[in-house]
Amino acid sequence: MHVFDYLDLYVFPTGRRAFAQRQIAQRAGARGLTTIASHAEAAVAHEEQTLQLELQRKSAGTSAARFSPETLKLDNVLDKKITGLDGFLDSQERLYGEDSEPGQAAATIRRAILADGAAAITQLSFEQQSEAVDAMLTRLDQEDLADSLALVAGLTAHIEQVRDCHAAYRDALSKDVARGPNREQLRTMQTQGQELLAQSVVLVLAHHIASQDLEITRELLAPIDRQSEAIRNARRRRRRPTDVDPTTGEDVELPEPTLTDGPGNA
Repeated sequence: MHVFDYLDLYVFPTGRRAFAQRQIAQRAGARGLTTIASHAEAAVAHEEQTLQLELQRKSAGTSAARFSPETLKLDNVLDKKITGLDGFLDSQERLYGEDSEPGQAAATIRRAILADGAAAITQLSFEQQSEAVDAMLTRLDQEDLADSLALVAGLTAHIEQVRDCHAAYRDALSKDVARGPNREQLRTMQTQGQELLAQSVVLVLAHHIASQDLEITRELLAPIDRQSEAIRNARRRRRRPTDVDPTTGEDVELPEPTLTDGPGNA
C-alpha cells in the first residue's frame, strides 16, 4: 500500500462522502481510535447539512423558480444598462478620436470599469453580477477618474441609470437569496466535505505510520475504496456516477451536478 494511492481521490457526491465517513466513524470508534472517529462524525454532520442544502436547491429548481419575476426583469434591464454604458464609452472614443481629451477620457474610464467588456459582467450569476456592478460603481466614485468623467458629456446620466437600476436589483435579489442557498454556497459546502474526506484519509494513514497495522488501515479505508470503485466503474461505462443514501448506501439520483471532477476523475 502506498500513501499516494489515496491522495488522488475521486470527487465524491455528498451522499457517498457521508456514507463513507459514517462507516469510518463506526469502525474507528469500535477500535478505540477516537481522533479518527470524532473527525469522521463531524464530517457526517457536515454532509447532512450539505444534503439539506442540495435538497433545498433542488426544490428551488431553475433561476425562473429561484428568483422572483421582479428580479428576473431587473436583471434583464441591468444587463442592457451595462451594455449601453459600454457602448456609449466606445462610441465616444470613436467619435472624438483617441488623440482628443474626450476620447482619451472615455478610453480611460472604459479600461477602469469594463476592461473585458460588458459581457464579462452580464454573463455572471445573479449574485456575482451584483457584486461586480457594485465594484464598478465604487471605482467610478474614486477621485482619479473625476477629471475623465467631467470630459465625457452625457456619461453621468448613463452611470446614474446603472446606479438606480442596480439599487433596485440588489434589493430584489437580497429577498430572493434569503429564500434558499445559492450555487456558490452549495459548492463551498461540497468542497469542504471533499476536504474533510481527504483529511480522514490522512488521519488513517498517520495512524498506519505509527502502528504499521495494515489490517486496521485497510479496514478503515475500505469504505472510501468501495465508493471510489463504484465511481470508477460508472466512468468506465461512460455513465454519470450516482449518489447513495447516506445511511443505507443504496443508489439514489444525484440532486444536481456536483463539484468539478478532480485529477483522479479522468
